[in-house]
Amino acid sequence: MDHICLRLRELRFLVPAYRRRLSAQKRCTLNIPSELVDMILKHLPPESAIAFALTCRGLFFKHFPKSAAAQLSAPSRETLLQWLEQDNPRLYFCHGCACLHRWRATLKYNCFKTYDGPCWWNRDRRDRGRVMRQCVSTLSLNLTYSWARLVTNRYLYGALHGPPLQDIEVTHRIPFCSEIVTTFWRAKIIGNNLYLRGTMVIQGDGERGTARSLRAFIRLFQDSLVCRHFKASIISELGGDEECSSPFRLTSGTKIRSSPVCFTDYYIRVALRDFPTLSRIIRKFGSKLNQRRPSEREEWSIEVIRWHNLGQCRSPHDPEWHNLVNRSSRTSRTREDMCGAGMIHKLWREAEVQEREREIETGRGKRCEAGKLQKAQVTEWQLYKENLERDGGIIDQEPWYAWRRVGCLMYSLHTLD
Repeated sequence: MDHICLRLRELRFLVPAYRRRLSAQKRCTLNIPSELVDMILKHLPPESAIAFALTCRGLFFKHFPKSAAAQLSAPSRETLLQWLEQDNPRLYFCHGCACLHRWRATLKYNCFKTYDGPCWWNRDRRDRGRVMRQCVSTLSLNLTYSWARLVTNRYLYGALHGPPLQDIEVTHRIPFCSEIVTTFWRAKIIGNNLYLRGTMVIQGDGERGTARSLRAFIRLFQDSLVCRHFKASIISELGGDEECSSPFRLTSGTKIRSSPVCFTDYYIRVALRDFPTLSRIIRKFGSKLNQRRPSEREEWSIEVIRWHNLGQCRSPHDPEWHNLVNRSSRTSRTREDMCGAGMIHKLWREAEVQEREREIETGRGKRCEAGKLQKAQVTEWQLYKENLERDGGIIDQEPWYAWRRVGCLMYSLHTLD
């Protein structure tokens, strides 16, 4: 019932605006002969013809089809709705139901942010809902496809089209048994692609940081260490047996490795800190703790750094996104065909160097970036709303947004929640 009332209020606004402007715009905005317009429309695909008809009132009433939804195929419908998405900052295209949804920040379990419409929660659409529920899942970050798409929309279309990158950047400190797990997540847009860097540091708390408890943690969260395609048992640094004298392989280099399936580069560092002073005290006074294994008086520290390329987030079936959130790759293009080993880490490092150089050249650092964000707040949509308030609700000059809004209502009437 609320959806129907909302639609009626929107139509109540559009009808008076249309009547006031009916006499103000008698001719087509393009000011070209109608015969030439008809010739152009005959050579356009269906989605382009409908978008062309939404440019002004004259073209809308003459060329906009009455039953547009029935005349469009599924690919044409998706293309048209993604064009409408670019002109309306409040909406985003949902691949689950092929409709437009309003995006908003909500909270779900564990207080993780999400920017998903009703399709994320809809259990009836099993196949499509499953695609929308897939996410980059870690201990501190659950990044859904809709969230990633909105962040990229903000970069491509404007500041009002999605949340900022800062919403992805989180820092969590999680106590787990005798271990302290610290995670850092950072995000960047590099070449229109969304990149993530995650750092996980696992370390014990004094003498309790034994190899046995650390091994239990790795076994429990082995899917979240690097990616879904790496188990802890196949990683050379972590693949030892807890009963061995050296359950982990110490590493001190900076070797960057790559996943053969998804677009992920990673680096693992294993360090060991002994307590010689405590050992001497134990041997001197003959404490009962001297009967324990030597490894229980050592503190293991594991650092896992990974870099992910999520792609442009235009479709959940893109190889970058699909290969990362699924265990098996079913796309025709694999990591080896599109990106070489270590390339994701290299691009991230180059982007960091360029950012430092820009900060040094401008000399303003973060204040300069904040100024850019403030200037970006003035967009076409805000100017359009200001004109409406100034003219008392009358659409000012070009009714482009009104006809676009009519198209949104016709194609997504039941999903604009």
